Amino acid sequence: MSANQHSFDYVAKEFLISTLDNDAKERFLELVETERRGRDDIIFFSEEMLGVPLNDYQKKWLSRTTTPRALWGERFDDPIEDIGGYIFGSNISAIGNQSGKTVGIAVKHIWFNKYKIGMELDEHLINTAHYSTLNISPHSRQTRACFQHVKDILNKQFIIDEDGKKRLNRLHPLMQEFLAGENANLGEIRFVNKSIMYSVPTGQDQASSLAGAQFGYISYDECSQSLHLKEELGAKILSRLIKYGCCLDLIATPEVDSPSHQYYLHIVRLGTRRVEGWWALTGMGMDDNKFIPKEQRDRAKAS
Repeated sequence: MSANQHSFDYVAKEFLISTLDNDAKERFLELVETERRGRDDIIFFSEEMLGVPLNDYQKKWLSRTTTPRALWGERFDDPIEDIGGYIFGSNISAIGNQSGKTVGIAVKHIWFNKYKIGMELDEHLINTAHYSTLNISPHSRQTRACFQHVKDILNKQFIIDEDGKKRLNRLHPLMQEFLAGENANLGEIRFVNKSIMYSVPTGQDQASSLAGAQFGYISYDECSQSLHLKEELGAKILSRLIKYGCCLDLIATPEVDSPSHQYYLHIVRLGTRRVEGWWALTGMGMDDNKFIPKEQRDRAKAS
């Protein structure tokens, strides 16, 4: 944007604000502040803009994996090596079942697509630029789960269970019309700002059908179930993040009979030692998911 254009846009915006009455001006400024806070704080984005409350695991996972590594010492008093690679690093969620992992990555996909994280364009260009994120899993069942969570959240149909009482999420007005359309056969969810979330199984082709595409964010759900995780991570997955340089998340519950268990265990160990760019969140489980009633959690653990 030229200096003259920037000056014109600023003056036009200031003139628009100046013509509003005090109540309208206050509401407008509240919307601007909400938009800014949503970009800066994914917890605020989820709970206030999507109406999706988070459990302790989800808060820790989302806050750490959307904060640049260079700021961990300042924000969390927990410095971590910034190897100069991806802004948010490569992350591993290796915790128990029913902890809210897939809901967490659904929120993250919406956040990345809403703000086009990693795309450095000025305001009047970024809203017209194409952008995409990718959710993959060895099994179509798991990719459909994340796909459905995103749809339910943006359609105000996401069911929240708090203390045994069920309700639907409430969207902030800024998110009311964000969902533009879908193609379930292709695993596409389209948004009004020309962003797209793809949710596809890797299957036997190791996601080769998306070769050459670039993504702002990739999540690999139940990655240890892959038949060829080690081969996929290199040229097949990490290379698709080069353009934006943001973030890769591996999500799986450690299970000894998983096809890629040994390799997954290897990178989990790298993550717990925080080496080679990996960070792992481990040790949190079903008890951290307050949205499953306690009686049901106790029955599942006993089983």
